[in-house]
Amino acid sequence: MNTAALLDRLNFSLALTRGGLGGMSVDSPRLLALEMMAEPQQTLAQNAAHPAAHAVNATAVVPGAPAAPMPGSGEDVVLGVMEQALLGNSISPHTDEFLRTQAAAQAQPLSPTDRISLFTAFCSAHPNSR
Repeated sequence: MNTAALLDRLNFSLALTRGGLGGMSVDSPRLLALEMMAEPQQTLAQNAAHPAAHAVNATAVVPGAPAAPMPGSGEDVVLGVMEQALLGNSISPHTDEFLRTQAAAQAQPLSPTDRISLFTAFCSAHPNSR
């Protein structure tokens, strides 16, 4: 995929997640919640392998078990879940660093919802997106 095609995909994905396509939009927080609720054990196990995540303790979702601490930031979990939902695998460490840099470089600090939408847009624009 050439640079122009990738830029077109990214612009389309950003417009879609921000409601800029004739009122159509993607409810990124809902997509995240549905993906996590579908297979919580699997979601946590996949995120444990995420290159930017710390070890995630999957026993945290076992009914009746005491809540185990889940090291790693919420951002790590969100990005890992969105990668699995939209790409089916993890992104490269270089791409992961790019996403985090872009999120941090926004003119104004992003709300958690806007950060989820930005990650959704970037994952959707990825050449390997489903």
